[in-house]
Amino acid sequence: MGTKQPDIDGWWLPTCAELGGVRLPEEALTDLALRLRHGTFRFGTDEGWTVVNRHATPHALDIVPARGPNRGRVVPAIIDVSGGSMRICCDLSGRSRPEEFAAPTGTRRFLATYRRVA
Repeated sequence: MGTKQPDIDGWWLPTCAELGGVRLPEEALTDLALRLRHGTFRFGTDEGWTVVNRHATPHALDIVPARGPNRGRVVPAIIDVSGGSMRICCDLSGRSRPEEFAAPTGTRRFLATYRRVA
């Protein structure tokens, strides 16, 4: 049977987020909504596709913007989906995939917890 693909499709709204060890203020969260649908994503002005490696633990996610300011980059991330909640941690520098859900000071790591909305 293999490992089940995480169900990531939907609209996701952040409940908390931090970047490089700095917790983002509540008012900044409204700009961080994420849409995932059939291997595509929309995040702010970035749009493109996603590739999930369901065999990795935690699941690995590559975010590949095709439109927007990050076009042409690959953003390596990890995700953990549980019911209507998702944690994501990505390296905005594109250097390496995070190994844990942490965004230490001095890094370009983005860590967020999202809730799925209907």
